[in-house]
Amino acid sequence: MKILHHITSSPTESNALACALRFIKPDDTLLLAGNAVAAMLHPAWRDAVSNLHLCLMKTDVEARGLNSQLATFRQIDYPEFVAQTLTHSKVITW
Repeated sequence: MKILHHITSSPTESNALACALRFIKPDDTLLLAGNAVAAMLHPAWRDAVSNLHLCLMKTDVEARGLNSQLATFRQIDYPEFVAQTLTHSKVITW
């Protein structure tokens, strides 16, 4: 069972990302949205997710002016987000 882990708050706002990383499995996907996209600016968080299926919400990256800093990460739009919810057995919003 593949799970889409949807994180919307930054690690400075909550421990959602840290909690999700404790439970995430290799086939799962980690989606960072909202302020959570800023986590990828920090090397420790980049290292923590380096072996995971990771994607960022493109609109949230753009809204925060982080396009160039986060250009190396896979970014998805809303139609792709919907597709992700349909290809995973479960979605957990942390």
